[in-house]
Amino acid sequence: MSTPTEINEMILGAGGVEEILDIVERLSEGFSCVNAATAVFHITNNITVRGEQLLPDRRFKELLGMCVGYLREKGTVDAICLTQFALALARLRIDDSEMTEMIAQEAINRIDDFSSRQCASLMRDMVKLKACPPTLITALQSSFLANINETTLADVTNVFFASADLRNQNASFLEPVTDRLGVLLDEACSQQEKGEGKSIMFFTPVTWSSLARSLSILRGVLSRQRVKGLFHRMEQLAIPNLGDFHRYESSLSLFLFYTSAIYDPESRPRLYIAAKPIITSLAQDGKLEPIQLNQIATSYGHVGRNAVDQPLITMLARAALRRMSDFSADDMARFTASMGRLLSCLKRQKKEVERAAVKPIVQELFTEMAVELKRSPQKLRAASQKNVNTIASAFGRVGVKSGLLLEAVSRR
Repeated sequence: MSTPTEINEMILGAGGVEEILDIVERLSEGFSCVNAATAVFHITNNITVRGEQLLPDRRFKELLGMCVGYLREKGTVDAICLTQFALALARLRIDDSEMTEMIAQEAINRIDDFSSRQCASLMRDMVKLKACPPTLITALQSSFLANINETTLADVTNVFFASADLRNQNASFLEPVTDRLGVLLDEACSQQEKGEGKSIMFFTPVTWSSLARSLSILRGVLSRQRVKGLFHRMEQLAIPNLGDFHRYESSLSLFLFYTSAIYDPESRPRLYIAAKPIITSLAQDGKLEPIQLNQIATSYGHVGRNAVDQPLITMLARAALRRMSDFSADDMARFTASMGRLLSCLKRQKKEVERAAVKPIVQELFTEMAVELKRSPQKLRAASQKNVNTIASAFGRVGVKSGLLLEAVSRR
């Protein structure tokens, strides 16, 4: 019989989910808790489906059963295995209240064994699972702060994510975490200024968008000046690396959206000017979905005249035309309102030539929206009256008269 060490090596060397489940089937009698944790962890790293699609597989059921069995043997699951169990449940979106309750209790009992990274990871995943009782939150926060000077950007990002989802109002916890984020950003800025290349602290497009979202949600707890200072440094780091966002269109739109909401972008449009080529490339490749187009249009509406021009409006209109069938009526309401604000930016700049140049594409966009609403009346029926009014108002605001829209609305 293979030893647990040998089994772990097999799991780590497996080429995919099927191979891991085959190991479970053949060698389950020799599994240890570490083997079970390694198996579920590596399954999550090799799969894009949800857990409900795996649950019918008897081998996966057996693996989860082993995890539950080890959790029932109180005191046998260490901090690493607990975090791996929670991560697997969160990524696979498996709702197992028995497992999460046992993970929470075991984590509280073993909190002194947790590193700051494990605290941050467990907090994030248990919040995702909606299984983070106050006692666990308190224990994880206390342990995280005890070792805060050892934390990385990934750790801080995970903690902010969890705190934002919990709508955490605990300033005594969030303020030192915010201070730590400031230190990490300062270190990264210093590295960048010295030409030492990219920071080793795990700056990725997903990190940027997650931090921007979290800080936006938590801005009522943190001082405005402190948050603006953080975003200034984030902008400084992000601009030279915007090319990294090309494969992460949703992260780019979220980053721009949340940054514009809290960072006073009218006075600092550099990020938005620098992002235009990336957005244009993504739009031309057809990678921007309605939600991302809305976030981008809204963010540039906040930035205002310093970043809005004819090419931007034309590009957004053309991208929306290509995805028109994917727009819900609510999407249309948000997008038409944002386009109206963008056109107003040109008006405030007295760019009459540019306004005249975009008028045909805007007319085409709004007309096609009316056609889509008439063609798909279920979209209009699903919209709120407020959003129907927003669409009608936007048509009037940009000077587009549409009998098709009136006909579609009258049939609602």
